Amino acid sequence: MRRIAVTLVLGVLTALLSLPVLAASASGSTLSFAPAAPVLGQSVTLKGSVPARARRTVRLQRLGGGSWTTVATRKTSRKGTFRFSVDTPAAATKYRVVAPKVAGAKRQAAVTTRTVAVPAGQAPQLVGTTEPAAYAVSKSAVEVSDDMEWWVVDSDDDLAPGLDPEYFNNLFLFHRGSSQPTLITAPDGVDTPAGPSLSDLSDDGRLVTYTFWGRTDTGNSFTELRLWDRVTQATTVIRRVEDTDDTNVASGAFGDTEISADDATVYYAYDADGDPFDAHQQLLAWDRATGETTDVLGGTPFDVSAFDLSPDGRYLAYGALAVEGGDVSGAGVHLRDRSTGADTLVSVTRDGSVPNGPTSIPSVSADGHHVAYLSLATDIDPGDHNTHADTYLVDTRTLDTTLLTTDGTGRSPNDPYIVRPVISTGGRYVSTGYRLGIYDIRTGWRHDALYVKRAGGEPRRLSRDLFGLSADGSKAFVDTADGKAVIWTRSG
Repeated sequence: MRRIAVTLVLGVLTALLSLPVLAASASGSTLSFAPAAPVLGQSVTLKGSVPARARRTVRLQRLGGGSWTTVATRKTSRKGTFRFSVDTPAAATKYRVVAPKVAGAKRQAAVTTRTVAVPAGQAPQLVGTTEPAAYAVSKSAVEVSDDMEWWVVDSDDDLAPGLDPEYFNNLFLFHRGSSQPTLITAPDGVDTPAGPSLSDLSDDGRLVTYTFWGRTDTGNSFTELRLWDRVTQATTVIRRVEDTDDTNVASGAFGDTEISADDATVYYAYDADGDPFDAHQQLLAWDRATGETTDVLGGTPFDVSAFDLSPDGRYLAYGALAVEGGDVSGAGVHLRDRSTGADTLVSVTRDGSVPNGPTSIPSVSADGHHVAYLSLATDIDPGDHNTHADTYLVDTRTLDTTLLTTDGTGRSPNDPYIVRPVISTGGRYVSTGYRLGIYDIRTGWRHDALYVKRAGGEPRRLSRDLFGLSADGSKAFVDTADGKAVIWTRSG
């Protein structure tokens, strides 16, 4: 499952009154909305009619700050009917539909006082993948299963009773429709503060990997890579690294972790001496049935800084560190076809050379045709004029590379808050890691991910002030599954 770094503060929902859902104006125009009890995180349909005129333009407007703002425009049917879809607002909001004056027809306003409101006290709903949804968690990190039934939160809040306050944080498993989370991690008998860090949730929501740091009775620190099974409630230690009196290797021993789609294998980056910057990091595979560990990149001269696997495990994108002695000829993002053994450096400049800055943190599409990655280099695209990391998308068949983090003019923004990109399950959309941006690989369409674009449809707006918080300028991360679901978060 893709990793999503998050922190979000949940706003308090105010009590709202529900008004009638159908009204008509003196002009014969009508406007109604459904469902009668809107649900936060889901859509509301506003529909109605104006006096018949084939394909007449109508505008949906929202009242805010004392003035009406157009939020969408449509053409009516031949019978003068129209339909709009909006996201349920967190606060009572007035809408109207206006048909501008045209030759042979006067201006029409359909019910200027329609108010859309959620029932009093309604909590945010965890919905399925057929609708865009916003999820609120309190701290740190979250993982969501493919069917969005299960999600794990890495939180330092008291989400379960009886937690020892000396512990830094814990992991909690939530299930859709249940208000009580399951505590995954618990005090482990160590006598000093310890804490877990979420690594991955399996696609089916059964397995969770995480690293756990603590100290032994003798004072030595240790780090364990652990696997927790929701079905058996058992925790397995995949690997343990412990410091001795003259070593300090535990804190940096483990990097990226990913559970295979069939739950059979756990892949993880491992650094034997705890220093991920000295070209000694391996990509290992742990067999859940046998407990055996193998080197995935056996024989390669490079070491892994980060990686991503396609759902079927065939394609591996990984960030390769420079080998010892300073040789950077192969440093960057590689794509390996594990069925053929072919290994290609895909992060290159337009002349095919190695970029002039660190390049890693990849995401690979299911078919291996595209890889998104981060880079501090300045020579991959002429539009890169900042000194921060940028997100790129490369077609692995041609090595054509596109700069995704742009400010709308083709130039990279001077914004340090670029986070890990993710290619959607179906391979069409990329979360760019910049201001919730989404990029459509097929059409080149890009927009603030507060909008969702469906195949063949109009961009659909997600509320900017859901839970009373603005998402503008947030340090956020988006994971999409071909536009069917969006998770967005914001720093509190």
